[in-house]
Amino acid sequence: MATSRLAGRLLSCREAAQRLNVSPDSIRRLVRAGHLEAIRIGKRSLRVRGDSIERYIETHSEANRLVCQGEATW
Repeated sequence: MATSRLAGRLLSCREAAQRLNVSPDSIRRLVRAGHLEAIRIGKRSLRVRGDSIERYIETHSEANRLVCQGEATW
């Protein structure tokens, strides 16, 4: 497996949102739901782990592929 560009990086909610093409509020919801790993810095600042973003993309890309091909099993 190649080394990831995001591995080891911490992204702001805005940066993470740009990567996933969603709103920063959606990123916060994904963190609360446990879909993304994040750490809190101080009282207000949240940073999302870059490798968590990549895992989320990989997982959901595969799920989307299966749905589009009619192979998803619910």
